[in-house]
Amino acid sequence: MRRPPTSGVTLLEALVAAALLATLTLLLAPFATTSLGVTHRVADDVAGATRARLAADLVRSELRLAGRAVPEPALRLARDAGPGGDALRVRYRADRARVATKDVHRDLYAARDSRGRWTLYVRPVGGRARPWLLGVTHLSVAAARQGDGTLHPRDAAPWRDVRAVRIDLAFTDAPPTSVWVQLGAPVDLEGPT
Repeated sequence: MRRPPTSGVTLLEALVAAALLATLTLLLAPFATTSLGVTHRVADDVAGATRARLAADLVRSELRLAGRAVPEPALRLARDAGPGGDALRVRYRADRARVATKDVHRDLYAARDSRGRWTLYVRPVGGRARPWLLGVTHLSVAAARQGDGTLHPRDAAPWRDVRAVRIDLAFTDAPPTSVWVQLGAPVDLEGPT
């Protein structure tokens, strides 16, 4: 006589295992959705912080060159140029590898693009505005520091012998930030462009 094989799973055992798995899945699903929500919020916070740091670095790198090998005015301010705050006109001489030097005149400002999204723009004087960074809602010059250390608030412009400026930036998805920028050369910060 033959004996039935003792290895394998019966139908009843398979159904019990499937029922246990379904119950565990239902019990653990809320934890999984909560952790996914936290993951998305953390990713959004990191993206906002990265955007804030990048905007500060872009503005800092541009303003550090202000006044480099060009006559005055190297930096001009248009206060409250639009809903995005101030506009800055920066002048400097750019050295390019194996290419002749070039005088650069650029305006930096925040405005809405054609789709209504806030953007930090750079526009060469007489040229087309180019979007630089999405999500920047405001750019303003908050203060200036002279060579002797004197600090001047926003309402005291125009400023003379400026060595550093404080730029305030606001964003769609990050807290506002302020950054002090050491200028490339002492400049007189002039009035409206």
